[in-house]
Amino acid sequence: AFMHDAAAAFAWTHANIAMFGGNPGRLFLMGHSAGGQIATLLALDRSYLRSHDLSPQRDSSGVIGLAGPYDFLPLHSEELKIIFGPEAERPRSQPINYVTPGAPPMLLLAGRAEDTVDPGNTLRLAARLRAAGDHVQDVLYPNIGHKALIAAFARPLGFLAPAREAVVRFVEHPRRVEHACRAGHDGAPG
Repeated sequence: AFMHDAAAAFAWTHANIAMFGGNPGRLFLMGHSAGGQIATLLALDRSYLRSHDLSPQRDSSGVIGLAGPYDFLPLHSEELKIIFGPEAERPRSQPINYVTPGAPPMLLLAGRAEDTVDPGNTLRLAARLRAAGDHVQDVLYPNIGHKALIAAFARPLGFLAPAREAVVRFVEHPRRVEHACRAGHDGAPG
């Protein structure tokens, strides 16, 4: 149900953003943690937006995932098993399972000191996107954990990681691959 809600929110934004001075041709999906999983799944599993006569490839300019769980099976937490339903249905919740050529450009950020979502999720999704020929930038910031990554977007905490600047650069040029980000995964600005 949360994916259908996300698709409806995107469809509403696409249909109404011009009334607020926005450009429906420049929409990006972005989320932190579970929001990152929702944003990437919305972009990769085309069925959700298709139900609104939209296409992630045509109607979104890119995706920004922050410390997202993109490839997290098997589940070990009883709480997560309840949230994600029967075991046979759980693969549908994995954005990595929907990677195909032609995905929207993606920026995937995470911290090496991540304590909530294994940063391997970011690396595996980025590798799968690259293998499909899709545009992706991924950065693992040193000494940054789950909360610190999102906190770095606040100006007073920007010293933690240049995440906000990376997002701004990506939004300005979503198809530019910043080699410093890809090569070392060290958080160096590209």
